[in-house]
Amino acid sequence: MPLRATAFAGLCLGLKLFGLRVAETGCFGLLLGSGRCLSPREASLDAVSLLLPAADTFDAATFVLAGEVFLVVFLGAVEMGLVEAVAEVPAQWLAAQHFWMLAQAAQVAASALFLRGQLGATAGAVGATALAHASLGSRLVALEPLSQMLLGGPVWLHAGWAWPLSLIHLHMALSVEPTAETAALLAAAFAAIAACCAAPIVALALCGPSSVPFAAVACWVLAGVGEANAAAAAAASASRERANGGGRGGGGGGGGGGGGGGADRDSSERLPGPMLSGGDGDGDGESGGGGGSGGGGGGSGGGGAKGGGGEGEGSPLRDAEGALEAGQAALRASWESADAARLAAAMRASLAHASHACAALLLLLVVAGSLYGLWSETHTWQQYR
Repeated sequence: MPLRATAFAGLCLGLKLFGLRVAETGCFGLLLGSGRCLSPREASLDAVSLLLPAADTFDAATFVLAGEVFLVVFLGAVEMGLVEAVAEVPAQWLAAQHFWMLAQAAQVAASALFLRGQLGATAGAVGATALAHASLGSRLVALEPLSQMLLGGPVWLHAGWAWPLSLIHLHMALSVEPTAETAALLAAAFAAIAACCAAPIVALALCGPSSVPFAAVACWVLAGVGEANAAAAAAASASRERANGGGRGGGGGGGGGGGGGGADRDSSERLPGPMLSGGDGDGDGESGGGGGSGGGGGGSGGGGAKGGGGEGEGSPLRDAEGALEAGQAALRASWESADAARLAAAMRASLAHASHACAALLLLLVVAGSLYGLWSETHTWQQYR
């Protein structure tokens, strides 16, 4: 049958594009259970993850789709006899085209599951997409280098795109769990980065330069993850600085309230020293304040005679103590906010460093694999001549 491989590949690709469009409209809700289907934006609102890459990382999806269209066109050119040097391509493709069908079906299922908010199942479906593409690419290594690049390149490109996304979706599923702990999520993020880097290395070792696109796309995604975490670390550091500034202001307010109270004993006996470090009121017991200010703002007590308006009436003292307690609470909250911001900045920075290091390693392997593939292609053509 003429164009047999091309017809099957084109049919699977067309059905996938149709299925993705149907999934975006929410029609799969009738098949996947009761409940309203979510839009892509709604489905990702609650999916907060340490591994979400930068927004421009997802632009690679356009090249993945374009590569699949090119694959179908190339198959058609081969079967029509327009490319004579690779006549064995249809036979190799027909022997492994079931992986192509499985990959398209898994991608449609992943889109439908994601729009239903089922992140764990989405991770499994995207992982199946990556595995099917990698299995198909490994079956094409028997082709000569040019055919591997033109036919296997788009396949490995999609495998490299789907593999990191499966890990990202898996981490998203863990992140939205109510009982998820920060330490566990951080460990899972590092494990996902390591797995994202290890798979392309294994593919390069087993399949040679034909799997270079796998490593290239994984490198791109890891760089996007590093960029997003570096930006988040910078934002957390800025938040920490703001919290520290607020803490210094809160300390000043507390100290001012102490000066205005004018108790007969030193206020520092009741509150830790750092809590009062910002104010200018001492409350030394000699300069009592007849009109103590409860606002805790400016800080020096109004000078009256010793004991004038003192503990007999009680209300100025209680106002001063309330102001001091409010200043202490505000300062403690600011310190806790600063600690949380410092922890977030450290986590994000460590993930950014790990992602960039793995991306740099994969980039080095991509360059080395490309050079080796170029040398192999040149050597093959010299043998043919």
